[in-house]
Formats: sequence, structure tokens, C-alpha cells
Amino acid sequence: MENYYIDLKCENSQINRIINRNDVVSFFNVLEHMEDPKRFIDYIYNNMHDNAVMVFEVPRHPSIASFANMTYCNIIYRHITSPGHLQVFSEKSIAMLLQDKLNDLSNTIQPIFDEEGLADQILVVAIKTCT
Repeated sequence: MENYYIDLKCENSQINRIINRNDVVSFFNVLEHMEDPKRFIDYIYNNMHDNAVMVFEVPRHPSIASFANMTYCNIIYRHITSPGHLQVFSEKSIAMLLQDKLNDLSNTIQPIFDEEGLADQILVVAIKTCT
């Protein structure tokens, strides 16, 4: 099995085809390390076929971990702060990333494992609707 990586500065038609021919594109623990996560989301979206599903997980604020970091600034809890993470996300920032391009199902999935709304992560499941 060959390994591929996405270089947003250099078009790679082979990676584009891989994204396009799959029904699910997933990435976990990725967006928080990027300077421009919207650019990455747009790249994936533009190469997905209609009705494909994008699944990703990101660290969340507010959460138990982010409150712990604010309370005890000299102790990093779960590495939610920089330099490890450049971004931390809220439900609102996820909506801004997706910009109505994808049908976000997270509102129905997140509460299943996060009844109190304080989980350290947001699980996003979104479907690319027909363009």
C-alpha cells in the first residue's frame, strides 16, 4: 500500500482521483494542526463526488479540557493548546468551515456521546449534496 499526502500548494491528480472515487473521506487529529483548515476542507470538498461523506474530529471549545487549560494555564491538559494545536473549534466555527457546502449531520450525532455538551472533541459527519 502506497502512502500519499496532500500538499495544498501543489496539485496532485492521483490524490484527487483517490478522494473522488471513495464514498467516505475521513481525517482525525488533522485540522487543529493546520494554519488554514478551511483551505483543506475546501480541497477535500472540491474533489469529493456527490453524496460522498466527510468525517473528521477536532478538539472543541468549550470543553472540560479547554476549561482546565484556562484554569491552570501553566499545565497543558490533553495538548489542546499551542504549539501542538494551532486551532481549537466550536460548533459555530465548524459551521463556518463547512459554509453550507455539506449537509452536516453532527447535530444528531454529537449528542449521542456528549449529552452535557462538554466533550473534548467534535465529531463531524457531513454529506456532500448534489451540485
